[in-house]
Amino acid sequence: MIDVLKLTFNLKCLDDIALPRFAPATIRGAFGIRLKRTACTQMRHGGICKSCLLKNACIYSYIFENHFQVEGRPLDIAEPPHPYLLMVQLNQKPVIYPKGSNIQWHLNLFGSRISEILPYIVLTAERMGNAGLGRDRGKFFIDNIIAFQNNDAIVIYHHVNKNLKMPLPIQRLDINGAHDTAEKIRLRFNTPTRIQHGGNILHEISFKDIIVNIFRRYSLLVKYYQKNSPKIEVDQDLLNEASKIQTIESNFEWKAYARYSARQKRKMVLGGITGELLVAGELGPFIPLLDIGRLINIGKNTSFGFGNFDYTIEK
Repeated sequence: MIDVLKLTFNLKCLDDIALPRFAPATIRGAFGIRLKRTACTQMRHGGICKSCLLKNACIYSYIFENHFQVEGRPLDIAEPPHPYLLMVQLNQKPVIYPKGSNIQWHLNLFGSRISEILPYIVLTAERMGNAGLGRDRGKFFIDNIIAFQNNDAIVIYHHVNKNLKMPLPIQRLDINGAHDTAEKIRLRFNTPTRIQHGGNILHEISFKDIIVNIFRRYSLLVKYYQKNSPKIEVDQDLLNEASKIQTIESNFEWKAYARYSARQKRKMVLGGITGELLVAGELGPFIPLLDIGRLINIGKNTSFGFGNFDYTIEK
């Protein structure tokens, strides 16, 4: 099982804010800089995470750099998933949000430390607003933050009192949860989805590709971020059943976005598929995994909001 907190940050622009076409890169970059200045105790000494004695306790390292250990053991993969994903509207061209208008960020947090890290995230967002964002450093403030639990929307923070409402409405997602029957499901990929196979990003995906990716990402999030949770064993029978699901319709297109990587000091192009997939078969057993997948996203670059999908059961 994995703990998940689904949030929407409603921001109010104090100035005009100019954001590029691929706004998540700008926001995530500014967030990382401000979070490090907020949480890092070694900024005056270089702030190098890998050599820091506090890297396994630091909130910045935990959220952004992943230089930590699991139960005292070094990481056994080069790039574990981040314990969050950030979704911001992807635009066809650069956008200016005028003074007085609203911007929304959607943030999902994962794992046992959600209640510990959220105050740092809120404080970081406040400081981002004070410092300004975008080309002309337009300022903003957090109007409110809404948490979603099932179909309920709960205000957990408001600019009037600036207090976080505790306890947080954290959901616990179980891969073995109860499910309905379903014989036909339509999946809609809302943001570019980058599923890799054999070193290549796929331009067409099957239902099994989706299930394998959800299962892998879910198991890694549980392993690295959910305390006292048993190891997730691969359900080979379920994966075999996923191979039997038929594709009825497949309608994908490729979308790409350019961003500048300050860490790698070069321009990068990130692309993935969007569109719909209609599948048919004995789909009920996969519903718990699909419910998890639409909250944790799938594929690569999920921290930029890539790999977000939803689904509907059709007659």
